[in-house]
Amino acid sequence: MTPFSTLCFNQHTCTFCMTVLLFLATCDTSMSQDTFDQRAAAIIDEYAVSTVPGDIPKYGFWYAQANFMKGQDTQGKNVLSQTLASTPADPPFAYWASMDAYLRWQNTHYTQALREITKSFMTSFTGYDKGTTQNHLVMLATARFLASEQWPVSDFAAGSEFAIDDPTGRNYLLFRMNEWVRRGVIEHDSPIYIAFHIGPMRTLADHAADPEIRQLAALAFEWLMINSANEWMEGHYASSSLRNLFPYDAQNEYYETDMTLWLYFGGKNPVNFNPGSLPRACFAIGSIVSSYRLPAAIYQLANKRDRTFVNRESHAVNTEWRLDFRKTTFMDRNRYALYSQAELPPGQNAGLNRQSHRWGVVWQSINGDSRKSAFWMKHGRRDISSNRAGTTRYEQVIQHKRTLLAIYNIPTSDDSPFTEGFVSDDYSTFIDSSNRIYFHYGNVLIAVLSPKELAWNEGDSRIRSAHVKNGLVIETASPSRYLGDPAAQLGAFKSEIESIDRMEGSNLDTDNPQLVYRSIYGHTLDISYNLHRKIDGCTVDYTSWPLMNNPWVHQGVDADRLVLCIDGMLRTYDFTRRTVSEKQGKGLSILSRISPQARMPHHEENHNSLAHQKIFLYPNPTADALTIRFPVPGTWDISITGLTDEGIVQQWSYEIGSPNEVSSIDTGQLREGSYLVNLQNGERRYFHKLIIDK
Repeated sequence: MTPFSTLCFNQHTCTFCMTVLLFLATCDTSMSQDTFDQRAAAIIDEYAVSTVPGDIPKYGFWYAQANFMKGQDTQGKNVLSQTLASTPADPPFAYWASMDAYLRWQNTHYTQALREITKSFMTSFTGYDKGTTQNHLVMLATARFLASEQWPVSDFAAGSEFAIDDPTGRNYLLFRMNEWVRRGVIEHDSPIYIAFHIGPMRTLADHAADPEIRQLAALAFEWLMINSANEWMEGHYASSSLRNLFPYDAQNEYYETDMTLWLYFGGKNPVNFNPGSLPRACFAIGSIVSSYRLPAAIYQLANKRDRTFVNRESHAVNTEWRLDFRKTTFMDRNRYALYSQAELPPGQNAGLNRQSHRWGVVWQSINGDSRKSAFWMKHGRRDISSNRAGTTRYEQVIQHKRTLLAIYNIPTSDDSPFTEGFVSDDYSTFIDSSNRIYFHYGNVLIAVLSPKELAWNEGDSRIRSAHVKNGLVIETASPSRYLGDPAAQLGAFKSEIESIDRMEGSNLDTDNPQLVYRSIYGHTLDISYNLHRKIDGCTVDYTSWPLMNNPWVHQGVDADRLVLCIDGMLRTYDFTRRTVSEKQGKGLSILSRISPQARMPHHEENHNSLAHQKIFLYPNPTADALTIRFPVPGTWDISITGLTDEGIVQQWSYEIGSPNEVSSIDTGQLREGSYLVNLQNGERRYFHKLIIDK
């Protein structure tokens, strides 16, 4: 195992700066933005200017760095002087940015006067304890901690502590970083605010002298990038979020987090670096100046979209927020995604806010990258014509792959006694059929089905149902499921859905409204408000949800290890030892050595009585990955045999080092059906039936 800092931590050097400067001087940024360097050059060109808009200290330090990167030293120093002389309206952003700029450029571009002004700016501030959100606190703690490494305690003003018992913010940073990598993030997948988790981690990983902070920040940075890569679809951030102000934007209409992810992952080129006239891409500049570059395995994770898969995540588990999130994203290889979240415990307001976004569908438009390409509905905290953000506890959902059910139990006294959503005009055709509306959006077919009235007119951007007890079904399909042109495909989709009564057993007008739906894929989803969520008669056990799980990534809640295995590249993160190991080879097709702390499912199977030790396989049925817990160390030979005519379809051999060690097998290449798993360790032999359900 290698200390993470030796793999990913590199101090900014003049040599690196000169290399980037030479590139920027020769790069034609009007050309394609297919590489990191080309995307970086486009961002630097945008902000290497003399005028900073709006809140100068919030943005100015990044503008100064852009000028320095461009070789415009005098202009950069003027911007820096103007920024340091201004009073921050949003201090957390300004003080983090100030330390980032200072630590990257103090030895090459700061005059003695600028160094003294920066010292005064950082040490005289008495609002380090005034953060109101987690991203605020992270930025303030980052700024105060790095400042404490630069200047002695005696230089700081009275009242400049981050907290009475944690004056430098070090303890807070360690607590939060350790929590994120084991229990997820409260502001999970926010198109705006995750940027202010990623950015401070990059600053700490590049510049903290404290090895524990530096190494853990480097790990937390890559954890956040992996967590985002799971749901990146060439510009769409296909995920629910606690804080999403703009849930129906085009694939190339990016906000702060999106800009940083685009820089690292690529995707549709931004239509504008400054949506809403705010310089949203400037916060990615620290990542451009840094000598760190993303490992190929994480880049590939964000871009491997040639297969259909399901990603499951947990966030804010067992934290002070009193509400945690269990998330699902289904991503089709034809470039659409359906995503949602369930909250635990259900029916509470704690943990939700006026920016929460629970579910939606996004797709890659065939009509141009700038077309709005998203659909969602919700019980909002206000009319979406005035503000589209926010949802409430009166909506609960269940998702199984391509199908989602939402149930509503809205008090009659509520200020918004209706559900509503956004309809993109990106459709090629539609069918409005009495509370059943079907859309063909090029890469996805969407059915919006309700037992009660749905109000929508052609050309409207809003859909509404004025019922406080209600249910909604979202059924999606790839157009390739059906033959013909778009009209024929949509007609066949409608006919298949309406061929039987798929909502039989539903009862909405009760204290706990219930919606039951049998999907066109043969699965029955059943949700009753505050009572249950079931798939094919089995209660969904969200308490066993992984922290992250898809065909390439696995980590259990509270587990110390995360494993990423993709295209022959294996990265294993150990958050206790603060190390990462790397391995490459064509034969790598498993996720190995996952922490035994990974949670067991509610139901466990054992079909063998040759030994008293149990071997566990879960989940079963599965689609993309099968996790195995081995009872004893040693060499284990595994084969999977089809129960029809396939014979042995996959084989592995594992060297298990300790009892109860856990490994995970990629089953994504197996077809739907029944299989027999044979596991052998010397005289011990175990057989399990395995169901692959796509």
